[in-house]
Amino acid sequence: MSPVSVIGLGETVILPSVHEAPVFHHEAELGVVIGKEAVDVSAENAFDHIFGYVNFNDVSARGLHPNSFLWMKSHDTFGPLGPWLVTADEVEDAHNLQVRLWINGQIRQDYNTSDMAYKLPETIEWLSSIVKLEPGDLIATWTNHQGLGPIQNGDIMEMEIDGLGRITVNVKDELNREWHRGVDTDIADWVAGRSSEPPAWARR
Repeated sequence: MSPVSVIGLGETVILPSVHEAPVFHHEAELGVVIGKEAVDVSAENAFDHIFGYVNFNDVSARGLHPNSFLWMKSHDTFGPLGPWLVTADEVEDAHNLQVRLWINGQIRQDYNTSDMAYKLPETIEWLSSIVKLEPGDLIATWTNHQGLGPIQNGDIMEMEIDGLGRITVNVKDELNREWHRGVDTDIADWVAGRSSEPPAWARR
């Protein structure tokens, strides 16, 4: 994720005119802000390096490149976060927080962080073995991929995590492309192991 992708409360996600993207998705996730330099940190010591937590919506342009998250997730405005940064001492259990996201008032995602694909200690251990994490760095943690669906022109996205407030942003698409309204069950079933067939954009 590029730093210039970050936007805040009341701002607008701009869907770029990349025709290769068959769909744009929301991904409501717990954002983790690093408070202390982390290099080769063990999972047992990972929480010592967390300053706090924030709502983060990992907007994704699907299918742009089979092996690169950078192409999918780093467009300008693709990183809504906020409205608050809550310090770690105010969060009793980061692995027991309810994450919710609405599109135009309709619930899409509603899951607990206990169901994230990877837990925070393992995530920080892995990342810090590859790159030095510095104070202020933001880690977009893993969603559970259930409830993901398209976003499109005119949508209002609201997201909240227990104790972290609620962030509302708008969606704008100058091309006014249209997708179905609702959940993309193909990605949910594939990730959950209910189907061996990946979504069409993942097979490109």
